[in-house]
Amino acid sequence: MATNLDFARELATAADRDLLVLRKLAPDLDIPIEKLGFECQQAVEKYLKAVLAAYDIEFRKMHDIKTLVDAASDAKLTVPDGERLEALTPFAVEFRYHTLPLGSSTIPRECMTALVETVRDWARKQIHEIAAQANDDSL
Repeated sequence: MATNLDFARELATAADRDLLVLRKLAPDLDIPIEKLGFECQQAVEKYLKAVLAAYDIEFRKMHDIKTLVDAASDAKLTVPDGERLEALTPFAVEFRYHTLPLGSSTIPRECMTALVETVRDWARKQIHEIAAQANDDSL
C-alpha cells in the first residue's frame, strides 16, 4: 500500500523531470519566457505538493502556488522565496495560451533554474526529515 511518503517521492521525482527540462531549455534564448515559466511553475508546484503530502497535509488539485505556500505556512513550514514563487502561478494556465508582455516577468529567465533548485533542496530536506522520523530513509 502506497503511503504519503511514497506519494511525496513520486511528486518530487516528477518535479525533477520538470527541472531537467527547464535546465535544458533555459540557455536557449529562442525559447519563450512563457515556456520556461511553465516548466518552472510546474516544478515548484510539484515540490510544494510533495512536501505537503509528506506532512500528510491535504491539498486540492490546482495550480495556485500561493495556496500551496499558504498551506505550508499554516503547518509552520517556511517555504524559501515563498512570496516570490507566487508570481509563477500565471505561467500554469494564463501564459500557456497568451503572450507575456516583453520584460514583464517578475522572475527573469536567468533566475528560474536557481529558484527551482532552492525549492527542490528545501523539499528534499523536508521529505528526508519525515522519512527519518518514519525510519524510512530511502530518499
